[in-house]
Amino acid sequence: MLGKLDEYVAEKESFTNYVERVEQFFEANAIAVGKQKAVFLATCRASTYETLNNLCLPSEVKDVSFSEIIQKLTTHYMPEPHATIHFR
Repeated sequence: MLGKLDEYVAEKESFTNYVERVEQFFEANAIAVGKQKAVFLATCRASTYETLNNLCLPSEVKDVSFSEIIQKLTTHYMPEPHATIHFR
């Protein structure tokens, strides 16, 4: 195995950058698409997995696709900024 897939730590990097590193890890190690979800879940931080469990409710993480997992975590860790309302 080439390199190491570190846990995501929000205080250290953006989730977008983390996903890019995960994708590079998968490519460098020829991780098959069907195994990427399992590798990601097996190596993610316990707090990230707990957050994901809550975001997937009422479904279970095992029943959610890898792309949905990344979308849910991206939305959670990098929410869209809200428009500012100006009053006169």
